[in-house]
Amino acid sequence: MDIQDLKCFITVCKYMNFTKAGQELHFSQQGISKIIKHIEDSLGVPLFFRDRSKLRLTEYGAYLYPMAKKLCDEYQALSDNMKAFIAKDNEKLKIAIPRGMTWELIGRRLKNFYKHFDGAQLSISQTDDIGVEKALLDGTADIGFCIAPVSEETFTIHKTHRENTHYMISTQNPLSKKNELSIRDMRREKFIGFGARNKGHDTLKDYCKAEGFEPILYAEVDDMNILYQMVRENQGIGFYVGDPADASLIDGIKLVRDVSAGWYWEIVLATSRMHKLRTIDKAFIEEFHDW
Repeated sequence: MDIQDLKCFITVCKYMNFTKAGQELHFSQQGISKIIKHIEDSLGVPLFFRDRSKLRLTEYGAYLYPMAKKLCDEYQALSDNMKAFIAKDNEKLKIAIPRGMTWELIGRRLKNFYKHFDGAQLSISQTDDIGVEKALLDGTADIGFCIAPVSEETFTIHKTHRENTHYMISTQNPLSKKNELSIRDMRREKFIGFGARNKGHDTLKDYCKAEGFEPILYAEVDDMNILYQMVRENQGIGFYVGDPADASLIDGIKLVRDVSAGWYWEIVLATSRMHKLRTIDKAFIEEFHDW
């Protein structure tokens, strides 16, 4: 005996007629009769007197009815509340982005997304490059802006965005007078990395090794304000990813584009392959289709 059996029993009690109960529940008269017989067999007692003219509850049926009605009402309330909770939860979207990723890269598109999906509740968290991937895998993020490369066996890649690399250089540094630089110009320079688990560190090392030298990684920081201050004081050189025209101007710092062959940053809009896309996920991804 399950909740559907009890619903059938309640409906038969409502009409005291198998045929009418079947019409409401979209069962045949024989189907309703079979369900009631199943309940009676499982309890070992009759629930109805079956007269020719109509049905009547036995003392066992009369005893079962209020308890069955209460259980069915509570089950319906539970079902309705869960559906409401799920519907509300489906309006929540958890996004993970790497620390240091500038707002200019995604801010305008987020505003457009809100215009078309104004019921959305966005939760945006910042972590390191590896942390974004971890958040997708453990479910603390639905969508992530990952730094390439990422495993296509583990993640679904929805969009890849490419940005040029720029050096953040103190205006006290003579290199700031140039409009373009390459990695070979940086042999004697000190670099300030952003975050310990930053994929850009490996990229930097690979490009420097290709030019025959090891980069000097002077410091690693997790706060952009500290990075700006250190660069401004000419303690080292940082990196900026994005269009300098969109960057907030920072006194004492100049952005100079790197022109080394093929050095760019790829930002991947990704989800875990285990994550089933919801309507809100698809809408967010669609906003970035031409990113």
